Amino acid sequence: LSTYQAPMLTGNSGLPTTLRVSGSDLYLCCSGSLSKPSLSLKVVKNKAVLSTIEAECDNVHFLFFKKNTGFSMSSFESVKFPTWFISTALADRKAVGIFQKYWNFSIQWRVTWL
Repeated sequence: LSTYQAPMLTGNSGLPTTLRVSGSDLYLCCSGSLSKPSLSLKVVKNKAVLSTIEAECDNVHFLFFKKNTGFSMSSFESVKFPTWFISTALADRKAVGIFQKYWNFSIQWRVTWL
């Protein structure tokens, strides 16, 4: 995964981040209802539309707050759906999803500065 990271906001929100599958135009987004959001991949051909995302913007579903939660662990909380985190199931070979609790998981990713 690649990430876009905006400057840190004040407070303890975390670092606003977008997550992209490396070498592709696929970005993780969180959409759906407040009671049951879902995580999906969406194609973004024009990456410039993600360079400035405001709170009420249609593209806010692409934003996640990245927080360092341990020595080498991070959490990704949906900006559009606060208290919902990207996570995996405890069992192997389960899909990544969005949950109201986050578990430890590892993914390979690199930071790409735009």
